[in-house]
Amino acid sequence: MAADLDETTAGYNELVKKDNGDLVDGKGWKPIGNLSNNGKFTGIFNGLGNSISGLVIHRETENYVGLFSYNEGTIKKTVLDTSDVEGDKYVGVLVGANSGNITSVNITGVVDATEYAGGLVGVNFSPGTVEESQANVELICDSEIAGGLIGNNQGTVDESTSSGSVTGNENIGGLVGLNSYEDHGLITGCSSDAAVEGAISVGGLVGYNINAEISNSHATGSVDGDRNIGGLVGKNKSASISSSYATGNVTADIIEARVYVGGLVGYNINTEILDSYATGDVIGYAACGGLVGNNSNGTLRNSYAVGSVTGYASIGGLIGYTYGEVIEYCYSRGLVYGTGSYIGGLIGRNYNNSTYGISTITNNYYDSDTTQQTDTGKGLPRSTTQMQEGTADSTIEGENMYVDWENTIWDFGTVSEYPKLK
Repeated sequence: MAADLDETTAGYNELVKKDNGDLVDGKGWKPIGNLSNNGKFTGIFNGLGNSISGLVIHRETENYVGLFSYNEGTIKKTVLDTSDVEGDKYVGVLVGANSGNITSVNITGVVDATEYAGGLVGVNFSPGTVEESQANVELICDSEIAGGLIGNNQGTVDESTSSGSVTGNENIGGLVGLNSYEDHGLITGCSSDAAVEGAISVGGLVGYNINAEISNSHATGSVDGDRNIGGLVGKNKSASISSSYATGNVTADIIEARVYVGGLVGYNINTEILDSYATGDVIGYAACGGLVGNNSNGTLRNSYAVGSVTGYASIGGLIGYTYGEVIEYCYSRGLVYGTGSYIGGLIGRNYNNSTYGISTITNNYYDSDTTQQTDTGKGLPRSTTQMQEGTADSTIEGENMYVDWENTIWDFGTVSEYPKLK
């Protein structure tokens, strides 16, 4: 694309919007390509850094909606500014569905769809890749699977970001709504500061992460929902999260059991969380934790939470409710407040599950001064002085601190600082 395109460009009135303001055919731009074998875009579209402004598509009953319908080729170095896109399923400003390569594409605008909606791409099929791309959109999804960048990712997303706002019902994420497909679904080096609101499986970065991987990524936006709500991931199943963090506040909008609210992950199932942390405040009712709300047979290692946690029952500075597997080399220090049963500085309730048993708690600590809790058996209570002055395998005020913690992973800072991940 040799130059910018906008409403003044020749052909705009014939392809998008007429001089009187009416959309062409009442629908605006017709997406390039279709789903037939000969209709998918397979070439190279190089925008050369130029922009397309004023793209309007109102095809509320149609699927695979975007500038392109379906991409199997390469789209790169393109800006789509002030876009207005509506469709039914598989809807994105750039492309409805992608199994090719998208690199260095920037999006701004509004997206409205029923499901499988993204600011950039509706669904990214394997082996599709999205790299070094950005979306700043107001996205509204009437049903499920919506993300600020991609609705459903089954391929690879690398070094990409999203901002704005994302609103929907189920599997709603700041970057990706549903990150899943067998062994695919890889997100690395990505971020989102979008404000996210939904009902079930709502996350600052990803709504539902299943059989997939997230690494070196973060989310900073606020997250509001009804169930399975997390600052980074709402629901995380048979997957992995490593070297990632969330800073946004997380709030449950309903008051009932089994809500599962966490500063990093709301509901964690059979999954490893490694070298990660959360700093946002958490508000819910039951099974609320500074890092994880409900940890069902998941492993947590070398991670921490610093935000306050408020709720009724099974409320913990790190984890609200847990069973099975191992929790080791973790700490929490945010205020913990609950008016019901199972309240803990580190863990609210460590449940003896009939299949997996309790979680093994190894060398984990919490600040009894700042959490205002003193429970034992679910983490070791220590004073602020001990937490800040302690280093790996040290003794402070006559008690062991940070036993077997690794200096290659943790930076213990000065005597007035808590440990941080390197």
